[in-house]
Amino acid sequence: MDLYEYQGKRLFAAAGLPVPEGARVTSSHAGRRMAGQLGVPVV
Repeated sequence: MDLYEYQGKRLFAAAGLPVPEGARVTSSHAGRRMAGQLGVPVV
């Protein structure tokens, strides 16, 4: 079975497992801004 990351996160959340918040960014500036909102660590 192949799953995309977003599909795995949905399955984990539906099973009651903790899933970290995430976001997709398209620039380093947006990445820094989002990291400030999400907190660390950021991958």
